Amino acid sequence: MTHNDFYYIGEVGIGTPPIEVRIFVDTGGGQIWTQCESCVNCYDQDSPCYDSEASSTYQRLPCEHPFCSGAPFTLIDPRTNRVNAYTALIGALQRHYDSYGLARRVFPDNDQLCIDDRPGIYEHPTITYHFQGADSTVDCRFVHTEFESSQITYFCINVFTGNGVSIIGATDQQNMRIIYDNNINSLQFFPEECAHDSA
Repeated sequence: MTHNDFYYIGEVGIGTPPIEVRIFVDTGGGQIWTQCESCVNCYDQDSPCYDSEASSTYQRLPCEHPFCSGAPFTLIDPRTNRVNAYTALIGALQRHYDSYGLARRVFPDNDQLCIDDRPGIYEHPTITYHFQGADSTVDCRFVHTEFESSQITYFCINVFTGNGVSIIGATDQQNMRIIYDNNINSLQFFPEECAHDSA
């Protein structure tokens, strides 16, 4: 694996027999994207493109397959621990912003919580995800994404309802070192300013 100031690059084998490809390591999703032989407007690359017809293990998956649910944003399964965790979280965040008198911005066909922005009069909260034996707290800087449209500024919470799956998205993993310790069979989270990472 190689590293520069902004990302890690790893080499993996895809298919049977495997073809070696270089990928960006993205802990926010479970998908691997690479160029295929049939791609149109491909970008130049040194390694060969993946040829699905040359692989004995290649199989097409429908878009609704669980493997296709990787996301930059967090997804929360409404049925987590027999409660609607998504509704509970969004409700708590809505009450927080209501306490500052901020108006909700509603978009058709979108259940994401979006709020009209009035900088300087409120604080963004943190979000803590509780796991068995460990908690992960999302820095308030990464809880939302800001937008500007027709001279109106607003922000949206980076959490969506999941469909049978919960995923911590890349936005909620910023500046967090995530470790699974095999010695104690435990997931651990450590806040870290990744901009200072020299390894």
